Amino acid sequence: MNRKDKISLKQLIKNIVFCLITFCLFLAILEIGARVIKTIRNDLWLQERQDWFVYSPILGWERRPNFKGIAALEYREFDSQGYIIRKGRSFSENRPKILLLGDSCTYGLQVEIDSTYGAFLEDKLGSVDVVNLAVPGYTSYQGLQVLQRAISLNPSLIVVSFNFNDRRYVLNKKDMDSPSRFQFIWRWSWVNYLNTYSYVYKMLVTNRIGKIDLRTTPVRVPIQEYTSNLEKMVEIAQTHKIPLIFLVLEDNPNITSYIRKGLELKEKGLLPEAIKVFKEVFTLYQRVTDLPRLLLAQSYEELGEREKANQIGRINPLIQLHGGTTLRTDTEYAQAMLNFTGRSYTYVYDARPILEEDPSVFFDVVHFNEDGHKRIAQGLYEFIIIHNLLPSNKI
Repeated sequence: MNRKDKISLKQLIKNIVFCLITFCLFLAILEIGARVIKTIRNDLWLQERQDWFVYSPILGWERRPNFKGIAALEYREFDSQGYIIRKGRSFSENRPKILLLGDSCTYGLQVEIDSTYGAFLEDKLGSVDVVNLAVPGYTSYQGLQVLQRAISLNPSLIVVSFNFNDRRYVLNKKDMDSPSRFQFIWRWSWVNYLNTYSYVYKMLVTNRIGKIDLRTTPVRVPIQEYTSNLEKMVEIAQTHKIPLIFLVLEDNPNITSYIRKGLELKEKGLLPEAIKVFKEVFTLYQRVTDLPRLLLAQSYEELGEREKANQIGRINPLIQLHGGTTLRTDTEYAQAMLNFTGRSYTYVYDARPILEEDPSVFFDVVHFNEDGHKRIAQGLYEFIIIHNLLPSNKI
């Protein structure tokens, strides 16, 4: 083989390799493109399923009027004012009304509208309209704003239940529930869309923020503000002479039992034993709550193991509209509600015992199934009757 033939063969091999590389790159680009298109389609589908809410300068977000479709993982219909519609039921000026204020537990996440405790309660009372004003992600701060609006409906009874979302962590104090925070959410709503649908944006924001320390991270509504919000609700009820029930719920007992056990050991000074318990619950439930991680970091710090405390306590934050996971115990916030027992026009119904009878009614860290809703409805019904909280001629 002469020199010219060798050069030709070498060039041929180069061309073949180049073509193979080009073909592989082409396939890779096709694959990436297909994945991007599929992701966009999925995100658009998700956006359609999330169009049940609109941004609000007062509430951050609220139910979209005249909506029909999947709203927070279950089918819902809202009327022109954003009120939930139950087929076969309509509001009447001649019937007394019960207002339900709450979050996704009261709303009925992953539960059909007729299987929520509000619907069960309405069916049991018969001649009473139960107006479910709950919205997924809401805190006591948002509930107070809703009550200030809805008091014009002239209800005969108000039922309030908030706890979980108040305890979610936020990046800094500016992100805590406040008028300025919700004005920002409303004015810069496109930022929330980017945070929901753009992976690049999430990556850039996460890298810019870096890690946060759970030991110094605030929650959406600290316990002092939570108590103040409840106090203002009581004042509204007293001013209008309307009975108000604080409904005390709880997180899944299968999780909280570990946390309570660890806290008891920690309070007794048995830090190694407490750390063992917190490690166990942290391993099992680290995707649903960062409270065990926080308690673990605090225990290591008390034990003098600062390096381990810093390693455990610092995380890459979860950035979403409702805030991160919970950083406070449900017991602390439940006690704040219980402290209102005996106040004028104020009642407290503690539903935790009926939920703890069968923890299987919980399908995640805080939400309960149809059976759990039935139990709460029955308990509320009996509580209302025993305390004669509705006009007797209307029941």
